[in-house]
Amino acid sequence: HEVMADVESGARRAEEFAAALRAQAEAIVAADTAPNQVDEPAVSEVVNTASSGPLGFTGVNWETRRPEKLRADLTAGVGPGPLHACAQEWADFATELDRLVAVTRRTVTALCDQWESPGAVTAAGVLTRMPVWLDALAHRVRRQADLVAGAAAAAQTAPAVR
Repeated sequence: HEVMADVESGARRAEEFAAALRAQAEAIVAADTAPNQVDEPAVSEVVNTASSGPLGFTGVNWETRRPEKLRADLTAGVGPGPLHACAQEWADFATELDRLVAVTRRTVTALCDQWESPGAVTAAGVLTRMPVWLDALAHRVRRQADLVAGAAAAAQTAPAVR
């Protein structure tokens, strides 16, 4: 019972981390599209140039925009802070998944050691896949944390390149 409580607790913490990551992503999107941050000249530039050339997937004819304007648009914004926070959330999530993998391995081992029935071998074969899957997920989450940390570092470096 204690092991199952650990698994359930780990699963709840993983869900909380996932919810925090979703909230962080939503905050980043909201900050990028907040009404008080709308650049009126940029909006009118999009409207004025929309019919004069090929439009990108964003609905903007990038070829008609001045390089200075492009640079200003690309380097302005909320900065790397939200990305650093998001990278930390991903790293925390990976750590929590590592804990969940360890608990799940112990649980599966304990269960398989005690299970005596005709289907025990088949069930053990299926159950032993779960920690492997969780471990692979933890590796992917760590990779995501590294990618977001790299993006944060790039966002921090970008203004210095101007």
